[in-house]
Amino acid sequence: MFPKQKTKNKNDKNRKTDLESFYVHRARCIKWEPSGIRSLEFHPSGDWLAVGRENGDLEIWNTSLYYSWYCETRIAGTASETIEKIVWSLDGKRLFSCSLGSHVIEWSLTSLKAKTVCDSFGGAVRDLKLNHKGDTIAIACEDGRIRLFDISNGNFQYIRAFSKEKNSLFCLCWSENDSMIVAGGNGSNVSVYNTSTGRVINSIIVRKYSEIKSLVVWTCLWVGNTIVCGDSHGYTRFYDAKFGTLLNEFKEHEADVLSLINIGDNEVYATGIDSKISKYSCKPFKKKTKKTKKKKNLYNEESDLNQAVNWICLYTRKELSQYLRSVIVHPIHKFLVVGGLSGQIAFITVKKFAKEFFTRVYPYPNTSIITKSRDNLLLSQFDDHLEIWKVGDIKKSKKNLPKLKESPNGMKIKIEKQPLHLLDLNTSKYYNIVCSAISSNGKFIAYSDQSGIKLFYLSVNKKNYTDFQLKKISLDDLQLNSIFAHKLTFTNDSSRLIIATSNLQIIVIEIIKKSIENSESENFTFQLIIKKVFDCYSNKIIKKKLHNKMDNGNDEDGNIKTNGKGKGKGKGKTKGKGKAKEKGNNGIKDTIEYKKTDSRIKYITVSSDGQYLASTDLKGNINIFNLDRLTFEKTLPTFDANPTVIKFQPNSSILTIVLSNNNFHFYNIEKNQLDDLSPKYFPKVLQDNKVRIFGISFDPKDETKLLLYCYDWIIYVDLNRIKVFLENEKKSIQNEKNTNNQPSSSAKDKKTENKKKKRRQNSKNKNNNNNNNSKKNNTTNSLSKTSRLNYAYFKGCRMLNLFQPLLFADYIHSGSLVVVERVWMDISKDLPTIKRKKFGYD
Repeated sequence: MFPKQKTKNKNDKNRKTDLESFYVHRARCIKWEPSGIRSLEFHPSGDWLAVGRENGDLEIWNTSLYYSWYCETRIAGTASETIEKIVWSLDGKRLFSCSLGSHVIEWSLTSLKAKTVCDSFGGAVRDLKLNHKGDTIAIACEDGRIRLFDISNGNFQYIRAFSKEKNSLFCLCWSENDSMIVAGGNGSNVSVYNTSTGRVINSIIVRKYSEIKSLVVWTCLWVGNTIVCGDSHGYTRFYDAKFGTLLNEFKEHEADVLSLINIGDNEVYATGIDSKISKYSCKPFKKKTKKTKKKKNLYNEESDLNQAVNWICLYTRKELSQYLRSVIVHPIHKFLVVGGLSGQIAFITVKKFAKEFFTRVYPYPNTSIITKSRDNLLLSQFDDHLEIWKVGDIKKSKKNLPKLKESPNGMKIKIEKQPLHLLDLNTSKYYNIVCSAISSNGKFIAYSDQSGIKLFYLSVNKKNYTDFQLKKISLDDLQLNSIFAHKLTFTNDSSRLIIATSNLQIIVIEIIKKSIENSESENFTFQLIIKKVFDCYSNKIIKKKLHNKMDNGNDEDGNIKTNGKGKGKGKGKTKGKGKAKEKGNNGIKDTIEYKKTDSRIKYITVSSDGQYLASTDLKGNINIFNLDRLTFEKTLPTFDANPTVIKFQPNSSILTIVLSNNNFHFYNIEKNQLDDLSPKYFPKVLQDNKVRIFGISFDPKDETKLLLYCYDWIIYVDLNRIKVFLENEKKSIQNEKNTNNQPSSSAKDKKTENKKKKRRQNSKNKNNNNNNNSKKNNTTNSLSKTSRLNYAYFKGCRMLNLFQPLLFADYIHSGSLVVVERVWMDISKDLPTIKRKKFGYD
């Protein structure tokens, strides 16, 4: 079920619709910058990675596929409370974090806001760790105390505090049997606490080689019978856990060592400000002594006093140019992950640590932070403000543009007007922006943070775009103060605002413009009315109910029909995920009921005529609503992968669904039909699932031509060409079947055919031997030509990587595009550099 082909007009003969005839406006005016990484923590299953950033945001990345990581959820935080450490519960259902704002927070993964907030009673919290049993959290406070919190059985309660140290604590770690805690701070010492008494049982003085500089212990580990710590002088030290004696020390880093992680009891990795990653390994040496009974002690279940450990540095490498803040190891697949100031996530397998390069995951947003109106106004979203830009105008040449094969890198066109910066809308400095939207007519702007939803009216003089007025529209009458939005969008006529709330509901608000009577100037106000509040649903529950024998057993719900033949159980027309079964004289009918979703709403989209609304959640459920009747229509069956983009085709009720495995589905709501487009008809880059699509745009004059974009690629798809290709492929398969079913020829005819084939092969081999050199030159020339082309073409699909990295791409009008780029080199220039001493320079 593809869109119908449009009839060609006489005026369309000279009109080029391929990608070679597009005018592309490249915009680099939006200066988006990522936030640095403060902490990393894997989910116990290894399928998700929690990332804490400097701006207070908490991100959850999907790491189920090794070669395709993407940000699945973003929890907008506050810039004043940077996330220092993150901890998952052992069952993976709860997430905790600490910040410099003296708070320990448990986050709700459905509403994406703080579930419970506990005060530390000791100032800023630098570190928190979960014990091995999974029932207690320990935090290191600025006042020099360690405090414990109970999280067993769904609780989150303060237990008690340990004895106070003179200096602040920056790190801590539990022992293997949870009987002790080791902690370090800015007092140039490491203390060992007994968890039952809360007192210091051992104090290790860290050697300081410079009397001028103070020493700070930034990180510590408990590995077997060894305590490992990294300090501000660049040393990584190994101490005996029982006696506190120094075993080994290494100065592999030129600056502070900020993070340590171990793999078992034999390997330790360290990283810090100089962006180096060092690997350490231990070799135990045992003395031959008489066998004695092993006594249990506080440090380990079984002690071996005659065992000595020697640690060595195996390898040191430098990967990123900016300092690294955190290093962790995957709990199952054992690969190393690092993150730091640049915001990038880099990972590599432990076995290939010294051989291969790290795989980098750039921190570009996985959902578009830019929206566009019909008047070509761009609304860009930042943490604490919004920017509105007007797309520049290009000077179109009368001559036809050159073909892509002749000029693969395109041709520059003169610009009449540069992009114009209209205004900056400053928001609350306390909360970061969650989502934003601009109406299609460019007159309404909406955004949301955790404090609530804000709506503005923008009036612009379209002649010069210099005179404008911004007016705030109050939402107090709607009583939405305690609700914030996960997604916002407007209908095409800009008369309704659609809000996907944190309560897992969708609110439809109608905007009515009213003029003020008895006023000399043209004054007006806006009245907001909540038309409907929809509940989102997930799975279908099939229940059996008795019905009359004369009933035909058809379901009253409008669910998806799949074609079938025959009658009886499991055949005929089945609907949706729950099949409507007939059991004849038994009088039993299957009825479908829906269950409310417990997952966050991820995307919402509205049809161009404003009749239908579609939404998806994190579990892949797709809901369809009717905005004319304000009713819930149906849920689509769940696919084998979660949707990344959903959007209605213009002037139709066909919903385009793009999945994370790059499968395309087209669902016609009115005809109640679903068709898919297999990725085998696309280039290999899409088939390998290494490209993650997060944006889609349709040609305003032809809905059969669409653009898909990700960071590195723009994918142009012509559905008509693919449809023709599929029809020809079916015909060829049928012709082959028909030829195979024909009667076999006589034996004499077969002999003559074989003789002719042999003669042809002999003549071809002679020609090949004579022209080997010429053919080699031709192949190399053809390969060099194709390698220069930055596009791929395959059965109605083209891929361009001329524009990268992409933040946004959309049609200005048919035959013209706007592309927003943010080059990584421009971002890295603003990051602080590391000063290194070079030979021959002071």
